[in-house]
Amino acid sequence: MSEYDIKGPNAALTEKIEKQKVYFIVKQVDEHQARTLIEQKKKKPYGRKASPEDIKIESIEEHYNMFLRVKGKYWIRYLRHKHLEVPVKEDVEGVKVFDEIIELGEVIEGPRRLKRNITIDIVEKVYMENHGDLAFNIEGNQINPETLSSMALEDAPSTFVDENQDRIQIAKITPELAIEKLRIQIARRPTDVQRILEEVFEVPLIQIILSPFFVAVLNYNEIRKKVFCDAITGKVKT
Repeated sequence: MSEYDIKGPNAALTEKIEKQKVYFIVKQVDEHQARTLIEQKKKKPYGRKASPEDIKIESIEEHYNMFLRVKGKYWIRYLRHKHLEVPVKEDVEGVKVFDEIIELGEVIEGPRRLKRNITIDIVEKVYMENHGDLAFNIEGNQINPETLSSMALEDAPSTFVDENQDRIQIAKITPELAIEKLRIQIARRPTDVQRILEEVFEVPLIQIILSPFFVAVLNYNEIRKKVFCDAITGKVKT
């Protein structure tokens, strides 16, 4: 069957989804530096009356915020019918287009002698391609992917998330939902499709990105409070 046969069968949609990979954002602040930064601000959670000497750091532990990024491409190769209106001169009685003969009739002389058009049916083979790149923060809100792509990453074990869920703030969006959002954004079939020759939805990049931070437990007169230190920026929050 001819590839240009517009009445031929449609090709099935092909999906190519890579496995997700886990990464750490490279720390700029280690545990020792985080402890020093927290020491400088440990009085803040307890107010002015607290004596810094009496505030102890009971523990400090590394935790992670989760970000998610998916990147993909959609392309389609298809046929569409098109009618071309081609003007011919007023003295033309007929036209042969490939194997088709189009008779225009006898030329009319005088004031009724008008320019005429002929309609040519053609079949066009069309290729369209869309790209998408989505990133989400821990709340499941969409963020600029450049925020993550500009950061230094290092590989993490593929089982790290499953094995450390008590230390990870899990994002409120799953990789599967992120892929569906990407599909909605880029897998838009053109409205003039009449026969699909090839259609592919591909997701070559699924990243779970873990941003490290330290959680310190302070103790002042048996009153315990938590303090957080971002391992990327060094910013301390109480």
